Amino acid sequence: MKFILTIPKISFFLAVFIIVSVVNSAPHGLPTPNSDPIPRAEIVKNTDTILTERVQKEIRNNPALKGEPISAASHEGNIILQGSVETKEQERSAIHSAQSISGIIKVESQLTIRRNK
Repeated sequence: MKFILTIPKISFFLAVFIIVSVVNSAPHGLPTPNSDPIPRAEIVKNTDTILTERVQKEIRNNPALKGEPISAASHEGNIILQGSVETKEQERSAIHSAQSISGIIKVESQLTIRRNK
């Protein structure tokens, strides 16, 4: 039996060669089944940092809360607001600002309301 190379056969073998070459030359930086996964604690810590920054930015950009000493902290997606505000409406506004951020699970207010006499 004689094996004759024709254009379609050469094209097929060339295509197979290219595919095998591409698959075998995958970038080295990609995770593999044997590589260590990112620890959950590190993911949660990074997520909490991002959520805290977003809440603080939202509160800073809220006109009703300009200049109010409010801080935020996050733990596993739960936000705690601390500081003080002039009115109950400002407290509600701060809570609403925090709740508007995607990824927030719960908002706890530890804000105190200042009483001016």
